[in-house]
Parts: sequence; C-alpha cells; structure tokens
Amino acid sequence: MRIANSPLLAWLFLRIIALVYLAAFASLYPQIVGLVGSDGILPAAEYLDRLEAALGSKALWQVPTLFWFNCSDAALESACLVGMAASLLALSDRFIRVGLLVCYALYLSLVGIGQTFTAFQWDLFLLESGFLAMFLTGGPPIVVWLYRFLLFRFMLLTISLCVFLLQDSDVRPLLGGRLCRRILGRPPPSGMPARLGAGAVALFSLLVCGTLLCMSNTHQRPVQPFYGLAQIASAFGLVNGYGPFAVMTTERREIIVEGSDDGQTWQPYEFKYKPGELTKPLGWNIPHQPRLDWQMWFAALGSARSNNSWFLNFMDRLREGSGPVLALLQYNPFPGHPPKYLRAGFYRYRFSTREERAASGEIWRREPLGDYLPAY
Repeated sequence: MRIANSPLLAWLFLRIIALVYLAAFASLYPQIVGLVGSDGILPAAEYLDRLEAALGSKALWQVPTLFWFNCSDAALESACLVGMAASLLALSDRFIRVGLLVCYALYLSLVGIGQTFTAFQWDLFLLESGFLAMFLTGGPPIVVWLYRFLLFRFMLLTISLCVFLLQDSDVRPLLGGRLCRRILGRPPPSGMPARLGAGAVALFSLLVCGTLLCMSNTHQRPVQPFYGLAQIASAFGLVNGYGPFAVMTTERREIIVEGSDDGQTWQPYEFKYKPGELTKPLGWNIPHQPRLDWQMWFAALGSARSNNSWFLNFMDRLREGSGPVLALLQYNPFPGHPPKYLRAGFYRYRFSTREERAASGEIWRREPLGDYLPAY
C-alpha cells in the first residue's frame, strides 16, 4: 500500500488505526455483557425489539448492526474477540484491507447496540477514521485531504491525524532505513477503484456537511435527497460533527450507591475507576475506557429520573444481583444475596490537602449534597 508522495505516512497511520481498533475492542470485551447483555444494564436484544416494533424494516437502516441476526451474550463477546483478531490482521502487510473492513463492520455493530454507553464522539470518530482508512489502502491522494477535512472538524489535540501534516522525510528516521526501503520498493497499487470510491466519499462528505450546516442555521429539515444523505451518514458513522463539551464543570460531584439489608446499616458499591472510598487513589486506565464509570460522571450532572433511565436500570440489576453487572464494579458488598434496600447519595469531592492527607491518610474529602435517589 502506498500513497503518492506519502507512502511512509500512510503505512504508519494505518498501523495507528489498527492499534486504536485493538484497544477499543479489548476495552469493550470485559464490559459488553454487563452493559448490554441479556442481564445487562440496557439489554441490546430488548432495544432492537423496540426499534423493530416502532420502525419496522426501517430499523435496519436506522441501526445498521450485525446483531439483528444474533444478539446473544456469546455473540457480543465473540464480536469483540473477532474485532481484536481483525485488528491484529490489519497490522500485517498482507491482509490489512480485510482486517480494516471487519473492524469497521464489527465496531459499527457494537456502537449501534451500545445505546448510551457508546454515544460518544470518540466512537463516531473511530468509525469515520476507520472508514476512510479502507480507501487509504488503495492509494488515492484525495483520502489525505479527506483526513485533513476530518481533522478540521475535530479537536487539534488529536495526535494521530496530525501525521498527515508531516512529510515522509519527517518520519523516515523513526521507521528506519530497512523498513522505509521495503515500503517504498513496493509497486503502486491499481488505484482507479479506490480513486473513484474516494472521490465519491469526498462529494458525499461535502454534501452532508453542507446539509448539517444548513440544518443548524435554519433549524429546519432540508429537502430530499439531502436529508436522506444526512440520515445515512449518521447511521453508519461516516460524517459526524465534533466539538468540546458545551458545559465544563468546576467541581467534582459523585454518586455513591449503597445497599442495606435492614435499612440502617449501609454498604457502598465501589467502582473500579471513579472516586468512592476516601483512601482510594485513581488508577491508570488508558487505553481502557470504563464506560459505566464514565457514564456515572454524566449522571452526576443531572438527576436520576431525567435523561438517566439507564441508571434506574442499573439499580434494578443490583437489586436482582446480576452477575455481569456486578462484574463491572470493584467488589460486591453483598456476595451471598442482593440487598433488600438501595439508595444513591450525592457528594461533592475534592482532593485533600497535604496536611489533611498526612493526618488522616485520606486522598479525598467530601461533603454531602443530598439524595440522588432516595432509599427504596
């Protein structure tokens, strides 16, 4: 695989995309059943059934996912494992196109049924970057401009896309002489199909971006076929809007979930990656994304019953003693049986001062803000 004037950059970037896919699938594997499995917080099978009942055959286009055929727990885990294998395949020089195609199809499928747990910009960003990467293997120079256009629509601290701001001479010392000669010595691919496809993608991207811009300015649905193009782009994660959070918080609010057998003595459910116990430091989790822990931060920005229906489902699963959901937590304070009562408290956390930490050993200090969800 080579691109005119940038074969080394293209080779390097495709390996970066493959590694990101690998991290994404590996991160989802231990979580997917607890999040959207049959006993998970938001069961994917129920979600697809509701979509089909409401939209009929249109649901297949609204949520393009392979899990329409099989949405069992085994299928969810297998998709992550196959995605990891395809990522490793994409790292090779011989099967990169097949690997990238499988990675895109599987990640699109997982994002489609992940609901609130995969509704993040980085999921859409990986889908769009991975889709363009399939055209990058064919060598058309216009793909580089499509990536630059994507970079323009994203945040500049996104380092991997900045590869295309460099020249081959910038990365030659990094890759080494022998590897550079091997990459540069390959015959150029037959790029006509890729050029035609990339040109069509470029035209599609421009039309969709223009449509989205028009919609944001007029607050009206544009005429067909432009609105249809925007719907297709959204369903398949092909052309997305990016930007920073509209509101940035200046304090750390945390939800503490507790259970009790008698309504008097309460035991906390500790999460793996978010503050809870006052002596527990935050561990390093990159490139893993703990999606439940991250979603708890968003939940603390609102109330339990406003736009956080997943949280009520989460509490119900704790009451049921769901094994896959409990596996998402650090430990289960009720290993023998589920608690009779549950509640969620609301706290403001801050780091302890040096003097406070020396005196008590506590890393955090907190003050109660009231109930997030009263005992029930």
